[in-house]
Amino acid sequence: GQTAFLKGLGAEVVINYRDRKISTLSDRYDVIFDLTTSVKFSEVKSLLKPKGIFIPADPFAQLLSILGNVLRKKKVGYLMVDKGDNDRLTRIAQWVEQGQLKPIIDSIYSFKDYEKGLKRTLEPGKRGRIIIQIEEG
Repeated sequence: GQTAFLKGLGAEVVINYRDRKISTLSDRYDVIFDLTTSVKFSEVKSLLKPKGIFIPADPFAQLLSILGNVLRKKKVGYLMVDKGDNDRLTRIAQWVEQGQLKPIIDSIYSFKDYEKGLKRTLEPGKRGRIIIQIEEG
């Protein structure tokens, strides 16, 4: 299931929002990664350790909450890339080649089927990234 999948990626604790509400948690966490896109930073900031990070799957939905907490110690991470960084991308590629980093791919679509790929990004239950292959290889 999803829990085994996420633990296999290295998560120590996986909490399914369908089974347990965030408001019932009392532990403190290093990272809270919200895949539901419905949790607000204000709801989880008390659950973060002093240097804890909240990572919303959709940071734009959290923009007002993030801006309202800029001066506080709790931080919000992002899953966005603003511009390319050749050195970092080269290092990541080396990690993949060496087996230190395992990319998780949900599905691959040819460019002619890009609409199916975009539709898949909106479906629940994805495990990994959706790839649109630009050229045949």
